[in-house]
Amino acid sequence: MKRTAKKTTKTTKPTKTIGRQGVYVGTTHPWARGMRVEIVNVLRGDQVLSDDSEIGNLRADDLIAFAPEIVEKDGTRRFSWATSDATLADLRLDD
Repeated sequence: MKRTAKKTTKTTKPTKTIGRQGVYVGTTHPWARGMRVEIVNVLRGDQVLSDDSEIGNLRADDLIAFAPEIVEKDGTRRFSWATSDATLADLRLDD
């Protein structure tokens, strides 16, 4: 009798991109260097993607729109409504 190996299906956790946080480490926007940022959408080719299922994994040639964190005088933290863009290499993302 010939034995066959059982196939197992590896499930991976969906990648979260929108709302993911990190630190801007690039040089294009000196004002943002070292700031905490949050991803708001991704420009891929001529498409603006704002749904994680459309984005999948970030690519080196994606432009990533981010919002910088603002710390209010009372210590309250929030992310700005104004955004800027970065490449994947410009961001050190949290896991």
